[in-house]
Amino acid sequence: MYKLGCTFQDQGKHAEAEETLQQVTKGHQRVYGQEHSNTLTSLFHLAAVFYLTGRSLKAEEIYRGVLKVVERLYG
Repeated sequence: MYKLGCTFQDQGKHAEAEETLQQVTKGHQRVYGQEHSNTLTSLFHLAAVFYLTGRSLKAEEIYRGVLKVVERLYG
């Protein structure tokens, strides 16, 4: 479903992309945990959808959260 969400994003179908990526992110968080690379990647793409739809503050919040975890885990 992750790739489907990205495809919707690429096609400019932002509502579908957001809904799909939110489902994917919740699933990744539940299965892999908050700090797994799959979870972080899905969060990153969800933030991109928020940015593309004019919700830059929400996107920035997510981007900063992902960056914080990535810096802590990988330096």
